[in-house]
Amino acid sequence: MENTNKNRHLKLSRRDKMRKSPITWIILLVISISVGIIKNFPEYTNWKKFRNNIAIMEINKTKLKEDYELNQSTLKELKNNFREKSEFSLSEEKQVFPEKIDVHKIVRILEMFSIKLKDLRALLLQESYFDLNSINLSQTRQEKEYSTTALSISFSADEKNLRRFIKFLQTGKISEEIKKTFSNDAIEGNFLEKNLLPLLNINAIGISEEKKKGKQNTNRYYTVKLQATLFSR
Repeated sequence: MENTNKNRHLKLSRRDKMRKSPITWIILLVISISVGIIKNFPEYTNWKKFRNNIAIMEINKTKLKEDYELNQSTLKELKNNFREKSEFSLSEEKQVFPEKIDVHKIVRILEMFSIKLKDLRALLLQESYFDLNSINLSQTRQEKEYSTTALSISFSADEKNLRRFIKFLQTGKISEEIKKTFSNDAIEGNFLEKNLLPLLNINAIGISEEKKKGKQNTNRYYTVKLQATLFSR
């Protein structure tokens, strides 16, 4: 009986010692923490990736915003450049192939160009003869894809001015030689530079030589009757 009580007392003493030992609790704590870490590590990893993705998205968002603002600025600059460069071309296209033929404008262009041909006399210090006799335009005819207007011109000119006038009708461009006469009258020069003839096709030219004007004059003079077609939309 006494031995049994002693053994119980001994066992209780060992249990108490284990309870009171810090090493046991430390081991249990380490094991618990390790189990928790192992169990929650995948979730922590996913959370870490999620935070990294958010940070990357914020960086990309800022960069996209900067790129967008830069692209908008570049686009605006390109539009302005295009508008400046194409403004004259678009205006030129509307004049060369207009919605309808402006009779008064065409007559004025031809009259002013004939005046500039006469002004070459003072500029070149030599004979420059050109006389615009008549300009006639018929009513516009509607074709399938465009409209046509018949144009007839009668004029007298020396050989050089005859060539200059025909070239102007064919190309609509004013030579540098003619532009030098613009200083005499800036208004006329301005008008000729800003206003263009419609697209034109010369159908026929009748040329007859005139008598020489004066014994000392060796230039040839011609009377010309020209038939042409003007095109519009």
